[in-house]
Amino acid sequence: MKITSFLPATAAACIAVTATADITGVYTTRYIDTSADQGQSVQTTTVIDVYVSSDDDADTVLGVFDFSLAPDAQVIYFQSATEPLFPTNTWWLPKNPGGIFDIESVRRSDSFVTIGGVEQNVLRPEQSPGVGDGQRLDDDFADPFDLFFVYPQPNSGGWWNNTPENLAGQVGPVALAGPNGEPSGFGRGVFVGRFSYYGDDFSIEDTTLTVAWNQGPGTPQQAADFTIPPVVTPVECVGDITGDGNVDSGDLGILISVWNTSAKSNPEADLNRDGTVNAADIGLLIGAWG
Repeated sequence: MKITSFLPATAAACIAVTATADITGVYTTRYIDTSADQGQSVQTTTVIDVYVSSDDDADTVLGVFDFSLAPDAQVIYFQSATEPLFPTNTWWLPKNPGGIFDIESVRRSDSFVTIGGVEQNVLRPEQSPGVGDGQRLDDDFADPFDLFFVYPQPNSGGWWNNTPENLAGQVGPVALAGPNGEPSGFGRGVFVGRFSYYGDDFSIEDTTLTVAWNQGPGTPQQAADFTIPPVVTPVECVGDITGDGNVDSGDLGILISVWNTSAKSNPEADLNRDGTVNAADIGLLIGAWG
């Protein structure tokens, strides 16, 4: 990982930094999605969701730059039937206007990039109406005149939150999905993009990118270079709500604090993922105690 102390000119001026780099990497989840498109046709796509990881909840991701797709990632990505015949780069922005266009394939399968702004503590964050307000793209993110290569162009892609004071990119709990969309634990990070494709013969492994972040308005800005690693399904330690590798009184305390709620502030406490923290969850925790 290469740490730098600047943001590209498209986002902000250069500011020297001395803070510790808390953005720790980039990771992906991969699953198959089947959803209804316009006219109720059924679309089945392979979806790869991209997250930026962090060890500090104070971090706020500002943008992704110099996004260079690896060869296996240079495919024509899926968009719903609302896409025009000749796609432009703006179709990589969140584009769910609501109403009759608020359909399953837009919410769950369309490719799009954003800096946070989605409900991250659920599996398969949806592109609901209004997601991604304030997002911007580099002009060359996807070439609107290249009919054969409507993917982000190598060495030129980028997107950022144009209104960072809304803290849409603030680090928080993110639910992870395994290869078949099954729950596979929680992490800390920010959702930054969905890459969806007909078929399963593609990967975004080895794609490189630069991530810029700070810790809120007025704080120093940093940037670091990353390479997307292979998809790894995390091994979940059931009952380890704090993520410290042990199931103990710390985990029990958090579970009790959100008892009989939907646990939106601590989704890790809903151990069986049924939407409520209750006796079933405490049973799982006690079963894994120690």
